[in-house]
Amino acid sequence: MVNALSILSQPIRTSVYTLQKRFKVNVQKPRPPHHRRGIVEKFITPFISNPHTFKPWSERCQKITENKEKAQKKVNPYDVIIARECLNWFKSSNMVGFFHVNSITGEDQFNFAVQLKKANMYLKGYQTSILDLALKDTIYEPTLCLLQRMNRINLFVFSQETDAEKLFKISKKTSQVVLIAGILNGKLLHRNEFLEMGKLDLLTSQAGLVQVLRIAAGGNLNRQLTHHQSTLVTRLKQIGTKEDKPCDVKE
Repeated sequence: MVNALSILSQPIRTSVYTLQKRFKVNVQKPRPPHHRRGIVEKFITPFISNPHTFKPWSERCQKITENKEKAQKKVNPYDVIIARECLNWFKSSNMVGFFHVNSITGEDQFNFAVQLKKANMYLKGYQTSILDLALKDTIYEPTLCLLQRMNRINLFVFSQETDAEKLFKISKKTSQVVLIAGILNGKLLHRNEFLEMGKLDLLTSQAGLVQVLRIAAGGNLNRQLTHHQSTLVTRLKQIGTKEDKPCDVKE
């Protein structure tokens, strides 16, 4: 009885001694499965051979075959007409605005086009396939990197005027479109450069430059630049007139 009480009075050990053991798995030579599992794996193994097994990887890759089919796809004549019209807009416009388009309704896009029309600007939308057909192998080919893929419509604003600030103010009223770049007088510019250059009046700047150059040289800049050319021309005229005179014949 005393021994039992002494055993019960001893403190109980709460800590548990654990030992971690790592079971190594040989990946190169795995252990054979259980008998029943081996039967199931043998039963579900496909016995029909893949017809593409003996083909090279260039033919088995689905992406490569899709690209080949796209390359061999015939061009629709209607797409050629639309692409020609798109290229004509690029060539005949002094200012072209590139817009990133988010989710927009037809009504908002129509209102945006109406506001641009009042400012003598025209909103056009083209798919990526049309733009690839129109701008490839032209001076506008670098603009293809700005296009939105995934078969979405790309919006452009074409205008004969170069008032980029007015275009930016109109686009701010429609939050679904964002101006990202533009073309001014045949030069592709970032949005900030596009807006800064659009504020400038090129005719006034050119006239001011000519006036400064004229004043800097005292009004004789043109004469000084063309002095040697004009001297050479006058000397050649003198030589030519001397040779054209008839020689005196002595009797």
